[in-house]
Amino acid sequence: MTLNLDHLREILTPYREKHLLLACSGGIDSTALAHVFGILELNFSLIHVNYKLRGLDSDLDQEHVEQLAKQLGVNCHVLVEDISNTDQNIQLTARNLRYTFFKRIQESIPNSILCTAHHLDDQIETFFINLLRGTGVKGLSGISESDDLIRPLLNYDKKQIHQYAQTNKLKWREDASNQKATYLRNKIRLELLPVLAQIEENYRSNFSQNFEHLKRDSSIVEMHRAQILSVVMTEKKEIKKYDIQKIEELIPFETLLDSIFRPEGFSHLPDLKQLLQAEGGKFIENDQKDQLLLKSGQSLYQLSNQTKPDLFDMNSLFSITEVTEEEVTYTDNSSIYVDQETLKGDFNLQSLSALHYFYPLGMTKKKKVSKFLKDIGIQGPLKMYIPLLFDGDELLWVVPFRMDHRSRITSKTKNILKIECLEKDFWELFSS
Repeated sequence: MTLNLDHLREILTPYREKHLLLACSGGIDSTALAHVFGILELNFSLIHVNYKLRGLDSDLDQEHVEQLAKQLGVNCHVLVEDISNTDQNIQLTARNLRYTFFKRIQESIPNSILCTAHHLDDQIETFFINLLRGTGVKGLSGISESDDLIRPLLNYDKKQIHQYAQTNKLKWREDASNQKATYLRNKIRLELLPVLAQIEENYRSNFSQNFEHLKRDSSIVEMHRAQILSVVMTEKKEIKKYDIQKIEELIPFETLLDSIFRPEGFSHLPDLKQLLQAEGGKFIENDQKDQLLLKSGQSLYQLSNQTKPDLFDMNSLFSITEVTEEEVTYTDNSSIYVDQETLKGDFNLQSLSALHYFYPLGMTKKKKVSKFLKDIGIQGPLKMYIPLLFDGDELLWVVPFRMDHRSRITSKTKNILKIECLEKDFWELFSS
């Protein structure tokens, strides 16, 4: 058995008008799929990341991919990034770097879609990885696709790919680390799957059918989860806010609590239950260590744990206009009115630091911004998501909660500026 070109042509027909970005490591799977794309005369290019983890071998992988692209007459997008000295998890670091690069290239090419060469054996390995680590129906249903990511080889196993590569006399790169049972995936492939093959020779085809059943079951679960999230969760930009009271009213509580947060990587139910009862400012990390779940007030906030977020810029966040005294209205906290004579006019946005202070409106003594935010219920890492509007080096507004007392309008004010925050619905996330 080998790859069926007629079947693959049928699978890929809906994407003929797209530009396919094929993630190519240089190994047999992506090399074979690149050859298929060439045979089918698709519009595609190759995309490769050299992590410098295997010295000369990494450079030879890159050289192979570039040469393959040249032979096929397509473009090759390459990122070289040495992560060998990172103090973070190597696999997670590589994955984040890879998909950030892929996304950047995808956004630069109109009508493009990402494509990977994951196959049936990869799906089976992923099944056991998720099973051993603890998962739900979705985690057992195989590797997923999406609107901007396709995987044409999911129904083909490694033997079929190898047969195709040999028949077409393809050359590919071998990663020696794949033969070392260092990582869990390698242990499953090298030690567990051979035992399965002895027990049931047709285990691959059986798994293929099981994945179809599990994906159907998963879609039903996801539909129900979406209905629950519409009640308990609101989202804006990169922040998700969960209503604790509404979550605690769910029946059956533990089952639905798990179904809400497990897909987000928060799979340890006792930690979730403890967080619901914890004091404000407490948080937990997800399994991948890239998300936080923080309690603040009667809400849980899901935040990025990777880098300080850059959610805003001056032009998109504010409008600044001159107004008359008659036009001053204090209807909500989305606007402030300031005495223009007190300003330098050098507006800039900053994120919180321990040194920041201001004079909250109504107070004549200065206060640290971190203490002010804690007092109004904005706690822990959530503070880093609050933009601070500065005028020069002086804090003008802790957006949208309080402006600085020194720039308030008074009976002596001659010229009034209205500074309006244009992200009004964003601040609803921070209300109790």
